[in-house]
Amino acid sequence: MTRSLAPALVALSLLLTGAADCELDVVADPGFQFWCGEELCEWDRTEGNIARVPTWHDHDYAVELLGSPVELSQPFTTSVYGCILIELTADAEPEALVTLAIDQDVDGVAEWVAAVDQRGFQRMSWRLDVEVSGDGTDTHPASRMIIRKDGEGRAVLSQLRVSKRCDGRPEFNEL
Repeated sequence: MTRSLAPALVALSLLLTGAADCELDVVADPGFQFWCGEELCEWDRTEGNIARVPTWHDHDYAVELLGSPVELSQPFTTSVYGCILIELTADAEPEALVTLAIDQDVDGVAEWVAAVDQRGFQRMSWRLDVEVSGDGTDTHPASRMIIRKDGEGRAVLSQLRVSKRCDGRPEFNEL
């Protein structure tokens, strides 16, 4: 009888501690920590130049977008039908013209775009109600997260976390 109660007690403890809030990262390397030589291992650089730069610690890295234009992108790692939370920590001058975008259909047209102009490593966040596909196939490619810089100002990104959220918060922007 004690064994049959164990799964129920584990589920109850997850609910009470908030661990069942259903948070799942849907992009790889949200902290820009994994570098393969001079390139980010998990992000595709499709245009321009980047550099690995330190943040608060010599071994905690960020990515600096050098010159203009610069574009990084990455397919979503899993499909999401519902809420995602996008959290960005960046030091970006307004004249850098940095944007985040989501191309749901991978047709080269972004269905969601947000401007980034925060100085001094400030955090920005967005909650979106979306349908994005991950783990793409030849007939249905995975949706992509895109970082783009179109101006000459300074732009350093230290974190871009995109996570699936099921916590019922009502502040959504629909795609």
